Amino acid sequence: MTSVAADAPVLPVLLIAGLGLIIGVPALVVICQVLIQGSFEQVVSASPAIVLTTAMTGFVMVSNTGGLATVPELGKLIGVVVFTLSLGVAVYANERVDRSWLRYLGFAPVLLVTAIIILSGIAEIETIAGGLYAATQLAVLGVAAYTYNETESLFVPALAYTSLLLANRTVVFVFEAGMQNW
Repeated sequence: MTSVAADAPVLPVLLIAGLGLIIGVPALVVICQVLIQGSFEQVVSASPAIVLTTAMTGFVMVSNTGGLATVPELGKLIGVVVFTLSLGVAVYANERVDRSWLRYLGFAPVLLVTAIIILSGIAEIETIAGGLYAATQLAVLGVAAYTYNETESLFVPALAYTSLLLANRTVVFVFEAGMQNW
């Protein structure tokens, strides 16, 4: 659900968008890069950390109501806990088990939870436009993770999140308020 009426004045829309940026961008940077990507970088190397960060933040932060959520839903948080526990099992098996086939078996819970997360995400997509919208958000999350890894600066991911949030708000305003008047 969005919140732009047919004849909405521009100033309140800009005020709401500005407040959303002031609160949303720092929250996204802290959650996605500092907490999630920083944690993954301590466990795995840079490239897997980028992929895991994109997948995890895509699962947790992409909202089915439009845009990126700054507060994840309870079910998604439970999924993160299960994924983290399964990743812990894989790391433990990799470090403590001597037999190579048991090490690979330790990654089975991670693969199972990842498959469930991916399939549940795909099942939530109802239209082609919704799929493109989700792909755009995942691309921005991936760009933010990659650029943070390359630059070690939080400014570039903040710029990516700012552009996404502004683009989302602009599209909603143009298509809901603008198109209804045509």
